[in-house]
Amino acid sequence: MQWIRQWLAGTVVACAIAGGASGCGGNSSDDNDNDGDSKDSGSNGTSAGNSGGSGGSNSGSGDSGTGSGDDSSSSSTGNGTGDLVPGTPTEVEDYYGEASGVVCEWLAPCCGALGLEVSVGSCTTTIEARFSADYASADPDNYTYDPDLAGDCLATARALYSDLGCQLQDSAVEIDPSVNETCDRVFEGKLEPGAPCAADIECASQPGEERDCTSLGSDDDATVCVIERRAAEGEACYWTCSQEGSTYYCSGAGVETPAVQGRCYTNDQLYCASGVCARQPALGESCAGNATCHEGYCLNDLCVPAGDTGDPCQSDLECADDLYCDGTACAPKKAEGAACEDSSECESGSCDYDEGTCTGAAGGDFAIALLCAVASGQL
Repeated sequence: MQWIRQWLAGTVVACAIAGGASGCGGNSSDDNDNDGDSKDSGSNGTSAGNSGGSGGSNSGSGDSGTGSGDDSSSSSTGNGTGDLVPGTPTEVEDYYGEASGVVCEWLAPCCGALGLEVSVGSCTTTIEARFSADYASADPDNYTYDPDLAGDCLATARALYSDLGCQLQDSAVEIDPSVNETCDRVFEGKLEPGAPCAADIECASQPGEERDCTSLGSDDDATVCVIERRAAEGEACYWTCSQEGSTYYCSGAGVETPAVQGRCYTNDQLYCASGVCARQPALGESCAGNATCHEGYCLNDLCVPAGDTGDPCQSDLECADDLYCDGTACAPKKAEGAACEDSSECESGSCDYDEGTCTGAAGGDFAIALLCAVASGQL
């Protein structure tokens, strides 16, 4: 169900579709042990539209809500859990068209509410081409396809999208992890990590893992199966990740890129240090070397609390979450309409640089606008 979760992730997904598996490379967790390679992703995937609806099962949540259709600007209010819905068996040649139709029937009214004309038909054609690219390049001998599970996943997607509003950041319904694991088996790959591949769906994966057919080196055009998995303390790692709702942000790189890549999550109070998941130091503990503090920030090799309003600072990292650094001291983030020079100054996290003012909850509109651009073939 990767295509479901990724489109729910909004902005990140649009960037991933437009720019490839690495996403937009925006916000990332801080991992000083590595050389700064970063990626943003939807809650469960690193390459939107490439896995043909199978997806990984690692992230835990997608989004849903209420308010599509004529009331497309309303925020969602649902708070249930998206369970698997029984559906009609679907042959592989129909799967991508139906999946694209589900997305576009939800997206087109949202685009219209923003004054962006996107027809369901043209959107479906454009998105189907992106969704099906992975399948088109795959060797049928390297994967299996289950039409019964495909039908169930499509039925589940229809149920979720029928209640999904256009304000993605307000959505509240989570997809049950068992749904993700079931939909992950729509396509089951046969190739092990490191094996040469032509498409994501050729790669074998286990529950909790994400698969990707990609190059391990920038100078090497050969693509191989790469598996990413959540790592525990003491296990091998490649990424430091932080999860916020349905989206995670990762940073990391090394001299050699392994075919099995562990992710250390700051949500688990872990980070990737010299290729091994290590516990983040708590307040008052040493943060010497490359350690990143679980709370606060590292000052003179010691984890100290983040600053309150008026406390001196040199960067936003030194201030509490609801504050920003104005260059000299921590200050409250600004409300809609206040003057700004950077999005970090705004409560909404969005500064209109043309107007020089903080916008309202425009993140959802921006995410929808990007998706509309992708659906219309502009990205």
